[in-house]
Amino acid sequence: MPTDPHILGLSPIVMVRDIARTKAFYRDVLDFELVIENAEASYAMMRRGAAWLAFIENGSDEARVATSQHTAAQLWVNEIDTLWSDLKPRLDGRTDCEVKPPHDRHYGVREIHLKDPDGFLIFITQDQV
Repeated sequence: MPTDPHILGLSPIVMVRDIARTKAFYRDVLDFELVIENAEASYAMMRRGAAWLAFIENGSDEARVATSQHTAAQLWVNEIDTLWSDLKPRLDGRTDCEVKPPHDRHYGVREIHLKDPDGFLIFITQDQV
């Protein structure tokens, strides 16, 4: 009897300039844990709950532009204001990232916009419906 494949998740693969810096940022700011690492390939996979992100170190200008101008992810959460209370002290004083605090969007969500040190944009989103 055939079985129906079940998709367990999705993980963007993001080009970064410095894998060590990226791992530290996601660990220290966003509480992601390192799950898989291949130092020889400058590759790391990290997760927080059901959210997975993979990173590959690539110092080329093309990779940097792709990450900073053409790549984004949306991280769905509940209790965005509670999350913000936890994130804000970790982000205060940092000059290696950009953040827009929680704000309501006209289409019914509340979001935090966070650009990591490579310019990778994460929309942290809570549905307001």
